[in-house]
Amino acid sequence: MNTSPNRTLPSTFAFLPLVALIASCGARSEAYATPDPDPEPRQAAAETPASEPRSSEPARQAVESKPAAKANPWSAEVLDTGVDLSQVKLAKKVVEDTTVTVTNASPDAHDHGGAETPQRPGTYTGGPPDASEHTDADSGFISVSESSAIHDFGSLTQGDKVTHSFELETSGDADVVVEEIKTSCGCTVARTQVLTDEGAVPYEIGKPLEPGSRLLVEAALDTKAKQGRVRSIVTVNSSDPRGNLQLQLMANVAPFFEITPRTLDLGKLRTDSVVEGEFTITSNVVDLFHLEALTDRLAEEVSVELVPESPDAEGRANVWTAKVTLGPDIPEGPRRNYQLMFESDQPMKGADSLPGGKQPAHQVHAFAHASVVGVIGAEPHYISFGLLREGQEVSRTVTIENTDEEFRLEEPTVSVRGYNGDFEHPEHVSFDLVQVEEGKAFDLTVTMRAPEGLMGTFRGVVVVHVGHPSKPELELPFTGVVRSEAGSAPAGK
Repeated sequence: MNTSPNRTLPSTFAFLPLVALIASCGARSEAYATPDPDPEPRQAAAETPASEPRSSEPARQAVESKPAAKANPWSAEVLDTGVDLSQVKLAKKVVEDTTVTVTNASPDAHDHGGAETPQRPGTYTGGPPDASEHTDADSGFISVSESSAIHDFGSLTQGDKVTHSFELETSGDADVVVEEIKTSCGCTVARTQVLTDEGAVPYEIGKPLEPGSRLLVEAALDTKAKQGRVRSIVTVNSSDPRGNLQLQLMANVAPFFEITPRTLDLGKLRTDSVVEGEFTITSNVVDLFHLEALTDRLAEEVSVELVPESPDAEGRANVWTAKVTLGPDIPEGPRRNYQLMFESDQPMKGADSLPGGKQPAHQVHAFAHASVVGVIGAEPHYISFGLLREGQEVSRTVTIENTDEEFRLEEPTVSVRGYNGDFEHPEHVSFDLVQVEEGKAFDLTVTMRAPEGLMGTFRGVVVVHVGHPSKPELELPFTGVVRSEAGSAPAGK
């Protein structure tokens, strides 16, 4: 805040919200009875009347070297508001350090491990409140009783499903209502029960719990498709004035299978290409296993053959090779992705049975991808002009490439159309072709001059007529946005 006396505030009421803000933040806890300890020195010339003569240089220097008088920054003179705040004392606000290390800042987040994060505001993980907090009458609390709010299962194998029961207890002078129990990724609450002298009875969410009640929350952790350090959160939303209680399940999950590589890059291909690749699959848990490729959702252009290494009499082995073939008749695309799934004969521990009573088995998956171009292709496949001002010209360049050895690419003709008919502003689109390699490639530069009066999105299709027998033309979608005060659109390819 500028405390110079030359600055005035418009009114007393304009200053009062600032006072309230400072008080609420606990920024200053003592009365402002003294001025700022380190104000900027004021020039003597500013304090010397304009009519006072300056007789000599030494005299002037003596005046300038004299310390300026300090004024209280909160006095009525400085503020010029008629309100003297120099004797106001602001109460100290004690801020307690309540940071607790937990595993997930949000109960709905997918947390499969990684760095620990601070507990989010409005949550707690400890036991009953101590004497210094929430001592208001008619408060009810719910806390972990004797067990810990964090349970670590230790080492598990991928696919294991394990459970743990947290015992909670209510205390205080009022009933506690559990409004909701939420879980994060990979965790479910199997059941919630109230423990009585006669035994455990199901708890109905929203029903008041008297002080001294005991609640059992059974949570399950499913490690399917997880590995490494895994953390899951169970959040108990209740009427406890401290906020929501967080319970945590943790484990170190070792993969049942190892597959190398995890992703197979098959490179840049033509639509009529045929290419092969391999994966190696082993197990860290069992010595011998059987493996089957799940092909019901596999694309038609992909085939998989599984080969066991040194199999036993039943066809089981410890090392398997998955031979993948892609092509021919591969659809065009800058990045074609394929997921490959393999299922073993090893049952998953603790997993729920599938429909029909079949026990789920351990699976492993991998990915293959390729960039696929046709006999005539374009890079990039899509043109974005970005954000333009009215009348602004922006150019984009596309490379047209011929990959057919038996076809000679002559200079193509180019036109423009709309998505559903004619383009409304064809006179604002121009083209320029430059041969890159004779018979093989051209660079096509498309220039758009944003129409004046057109505000909003425009879109269309650039049609490149190449004359190939199997692919006579290429279609390049384009789009952009016109704004009256748009920034300069980036140039480039």
